[in-house]
Amino acid sequence: MKIKHLLILFSAALLWTACSETSPEKIVKKTKNEKTPEEKGEADDGRGGEYADYMAIVDADDSWYIGNTMYYTKNPDVSQETYQVYLLLDSASNVVRIEERYTRENGGSVLGNFHYYKDGIRIASKEIYNEGQGESELFYERVSYYEDEKPIISKIRSNKYEEYLENEVYEIITPVACPTDKAERAIAREGEFQTNFLGVIKSGGLNYIEVGEGDPNGFSTTLLVQQITPLVGDMISNPSEYKGKPVSVDFREMPDGQGFTFQALLAIAMVVD
Repeated sequence: MKIKHLLILFSAALLWTACSETSPEKIVKKTKNEKTPEEKGEADDGRGGEYADYMAIVDADDSWYIGNTMYYTKNPDVSQETYQVYLLLDSASNVVRIEERYTRENGGSVLGNFHYYKDGIRIASKEIYNEGQGESELFYERVSYYEDEKPIISKIRSNKYEEYLENEVYEIITPVACPTDKAERAIAREGEFQTNFLGVIKSGGLNYIEVGEGDPNGFSTTLLVQQITPLVGDMISNPSEYKGKPVSVDFREMPDGQGFTFQALLAIAMVVD
């Protein structure tokens, strides 16, 4: 999918704010990752230096604008699997980086895929993931560079501890692409990230509207009601009348004053075919 088309899909769905810091990372139990075990490669010979330089510039710049999808969970009481996408944009709304943040089934470390764009074309990706459990667990950082959306160089490094990955030396491996289709679906609110009305959750005198695909084992997300409009009031009173029906939502991720964030529901409407 071309990045300009992707922009059209998510332009109405994302929150734009000045970006000066990243969201705090969650501290969670580590678990097994589903990536394919890596081959041993050759020592990094410095190829792709211009790509690495561009990635470093993007990562270090704190003047970008940031946009994000909703924060999705899957079976939160059982697996703690989560998924969310963040985007960095320049002043002209050109995407320079797409970041996927996720945890695997049964909980785990917050892992990530980073996709770097220049002039609307992806030129690099970086994946942070883990494999194994307990004493055999390792964290990996795999970087790939692209031409015409095809990987031309890939390199990898690993360490028992994620924070020490930067101390390791890369090895060149067979070029491999990091897919972007899941991020695109989350941005477009398609597939497993659809926004169908699932119900109302009441907690502590507050009302939360839950939306998602509708699969009992699928992703969903909750939004804190800010204003009880006639539609929201009817949803709260008669949730069964709306269950499974597609809705469009506007939201904002806001700080809760205790170092965390919540999703505020700004507007909701029924989707008419």
